Amino acid sequence: MQKPHLDSLKDTARPSPRQFGRVLLMSLWHVVRLPLLATLLALEPLVQSVFSGIAVLGILMSLFFEFIVRLPHFPFALMLVISVGSATMLMPYYLLIRLLSSPE
Repeated sequence: MQKPHLDSLKDTARPSPRQFGRVLLMSLWHVVRLPLLATLLALEPLVQSVFSGIAVLGILMSLFFEFIVRLPHFPFALMLVISVGSATMLMPYYLLIRLLSSPE
């Protein structure tokens, strides 16, 4: 039986610098990604409660002051924009969680 040539084994067993760099970058990405994802997931109930609460209370308060109390210079549109804006701030938060959840 013929033994394989040592030079051919040596070339195939060693990764190229490009492959090594890619593995190194992917490892660093996972080192950064996983703690950040864990932090965002741990804070998710609090963030959702705060932003949703601000949105609901802001809309209710703006409707209350506009139609029931009838303040003459009440910033109704500004209150609605702030309330809807706080609700839409949840979208980038969940998008960031989704981005960090994908392994690659």
